[in-house]
Amino acid sequence: MKVFVFGAGASLASQNNAYPETSKFRAPLINDLFDDRYKDLSIYMFTPGELDEYRAAVKNFDDNSVEDWLGAKWDSISSLKNNSIKNSEIRSFGHIVFYIWNVLRLISVTYDENNLYKKFLQKLYAPRIEDELAYVNFNYDTLFEKAYSAVFHKNFTNLDDYINENIIKPHGSINWILNKRKTDQEVPSSRDTRLKIDLSMRNFYINGKISMENSQFLDPNLEYLRDNDIARAWESLSLGIMYPLIFLPISKKDFTHIETFSEKVIEKGREIMGRADEIYIIGYRARDYVIRDLIMYAPSGCVLNVISESHAKEISEYVLSWAGQLKRGTSLNGGFSAFIAAPFTQ
Repeated sequence: MKVFVFGAGASLASQNNAYPETSKFRAPLINDLFDDRYKDLSIYMFTPGELDEYRAAVKNFDDNSVEDWLGAKWDSISSLKNNSIKNSEIRSFGHIVFYIWNVLRLISVTYDENNLYKKFLQKLYAPRIEDELAYVNFNYDTLFEKAYSAVFHKNFTNLDDYINENIIKPHGSINWILNKRKTDQEVPSSRDTRLKIDLSMRNFYINGKISMENSQFLDPNLEYLRDNDIARAWESLSLGIMYPLIFLPISKKDFTHIETFSEKVIEKGREIMGRADEIYIIGYRARDYVIRDLIMYAPSGCVLNVISESHAKEISEYVLSWAGQLKRGTSLNGGFSAFIAAPFTQ
């Protein structure tokens, strides 16, 4: 089995330079999540001052690492003594989840016929290769699913639609929606959309675990997901209190917060990796603990190939340093487009 692992660099490259670096439609790398170009998408989530505070805080970490900042911010909560402050800090992470949801929701709108995910999948499809294929996608956006739907004539309306196609999204997806807990308060009859958004954000990490039971898997091409205005999209989708099934970009994920997610998604990823004879890491630094967990299930002699804009060899060496059972394969610089141009399907 060939397993293709996609990171944020793959989604950015898939846009094929269609958007300038200043555009809010340009897919972010993880350290760009709070970039000024996305400030219009922070309405309801942050004030301009809060965004500035977050950007300043990120600069205190090596390489302006958003992931390291979020991890340190989360870990610091346990040492807080004042319950009001502690709960406020916990609730603030719900705001970050919804901000990421809104940014990547808009990024997903940018899919078009020139998207490199589509060209990649067409190259897999054309020769009718016999190898079994699997995809581990660490992106929240739905650019890959839209391409897959176009090439393989497949719809995605429930989790099995992903699982049965060997598509795993360990960090969740912007079109995966969780319903409110039974213990969450009811939405007031005023139907105030801002209040619905506030309650959803602030309840995300408060009031216990969230069940995947009766969750909604919205078709990635659903028109309402395309609306720039989060409040209008919220109403069009008839959402009350809801939670996007996405995990924060923190290296150590707490999958227990979403009940049965690990059993349904992560276990499938482990099973896929256990049958891999080749792994392709594309546009991904592989620093997340989840990919380490998954790759440790890969069998001895499985070939590791790394595709990066300019750091393929370094990423390959890093992965091989903790996954000694893997066999060194190709390290290709030049990014996603260079990979698609290479004869990798032969």
